[in-house]
Amino acid sequence: MSAARDHLICTNIRKFEAIPCCKAYKGVLLCGHIRQIQPPIPFTPSRRLAVHLLMSYPLTGNYKILNANFTASNTMVDLRYGDSTYGTPVFGRPNFRNTVSVSNDLVWTLQVVDSTSNGKLVRLINVQSGTFANAPIFREVQPIVGGADVQGWLLCATNTPGQYSIQSRAQDGLPDGFFAWTLENDGMTPVILSSTNTNNPKQAWIFCPVN
Repeated sequence: MSAARDHLICTNIRKFEAIPCCKAYKGVLLCGHIRQIQPPIPFTPSRRLAVHLLMSYPLTGNYKILNANFTASNTMVDLRYGDSTYGTPVFGRPNFRNTVSVSNDLVWTLQVVDSTSNGKLVRLINVQSGTFANAPIFREVQPIVGGADVQGWLLCATNTPGQYSIQSRAQDGLPDGFFAWTLENDGMTPVILSSTNTNNPKQAWIFCPVN
């Protein structure tokens, strides 16, 4: 095995290299993602499971959360104005020149609560407001909002190493992972729930550590 940043990849499955995926702040690269550098062999369920078992997940700490589909605009998860009022929208905020790198609206504390068979049970807390990322109800196109209510999410590996899906817990007869955080468009667009598709880059998130 070889290490690509913090993500362990079995070289018998695919070969990858780390490339920048986020702007540098004060000369420090905020994060990296993994790019395929040779054609893959067929990615069977057994090989996908092997990658899942070898991958390391983000640890408890502070992160900016970058959408994998909108890396060109450096679009990250933001709580509007860092407002602690319940129902404050969570949306994607383009950051072309990294000019809001020090804004705590963009910084989220990831609390890893437990491990599951599919990934990690986590909470996401906005550093500016101290409130949690919430969905008042799990349904299609439900916006993610900030609020004082503690809510857990499933952090699951996607089919692209270094990228993760933020999924709903079981509720109202729906199983774990039925919905996932989705950013449909670039440019101050709400983060919503939609049916989970781990091949959809609009549902893939890159966790960029913040000191």
